[in-house]
Amino acid sequence: AAARERQRERRGSMARAFDIVVFGATGFTGRLVASYLARSAPAGLRWAIAGRTKAKLDLVKTQLDEECGSAVEVGIEIADSSQYETISSLAAQTKVVLSTVGPFTLYGEPLVRACVENGTHYVDSTGETPWVRKMIDKYHEQAKSAALRIVPMCGFDSIPADLGSHMMLDHMKSKGLEAEYVKAVVSMDGGARSASSPASTHPHQRILITLSTLLGATPSTQ
Repeated sequence: AAARERQRERRGSMARAFDIVVFGATGFTGRLVASYLARSAPAGLRWAIAGRTKAKLDLVKTQLDEECGSAVEVGIEIADSSQYETISSLAAQTKVVLSTVGPFTLYGEPLVRACVENGTHYVDSTGETPWVRKMIDKYHEQAKSAALRIVPMCGFDSIPADLGSHMMLDHMKSKGLEAEYVKAVVSMDGGARSASSPASTHPHQRILITLSTLLGATPSTQ
């Protein structure tokens, strides 16, 4: 406990340029997260978009400005999963990294490692269970000893199950009942489309609740 407290104090004393960095902001899911933050981030939140190509990030910034009707205060950072020094530098600049860069089995581990090594909280949108198991096996103990939060599966794969279970348990509690387990079934209609597409019409609620918790704020969504 004392070691974890020292880690918290050390992170608190370190100057970080940003509260949140969205890594993969030029992709489909990352673009949605950036758009939400541009419109709904609390006053004073220091955040940035990150990816491999500055020109594409500049375009995202321009689109965010157009959506909001004014210049959005957002940083732009360049980092590449295949170049660890850039990933490590990115992690060192922020309190929380939110990654939407997949497939995570191919591109995800360098950022998890960098966050653990730099004392940075981590959130992602993966749905790749075997990869998550591998990350737990490799980095859980180190993250735990440093009082870090490594939170995978905050995308569509988990939102219906997590929020649906929460709502169901709250409903049963209001009726004076308890549940032994909750079974969730998700169905889709239509043709082939991005696995992230169904989430495009819904706020990224679990991601935002998680980020609020990591930053020590009170979530506005329940």
